[in-house]
Amino acid sequence: MFGVRYGKWKLYFPHTYRTMEGQELGKDGLPGNYKMVDLEEIELYDLEKDESETRNIANEHP
Repeated sequence: MFGVRYGKWKLYFPHTYRTMEGQELGKDGLPGNYKMVDLEEIELYDLEKDESETRNIANEHP
């Protein structure tokens, strides 16, 4: 399990994931290269106030 949502809260646990963000997309039927990202600390978001998950408030809500 990488995360959980409960009401307005969304909590992510440390894990590794892949993303295409900032990467060159594939072409001619070949896939682009994914970038691996290590999420090293718990992240918490209040989705009512921060729908785009831009402000991690885990330190404010231990």
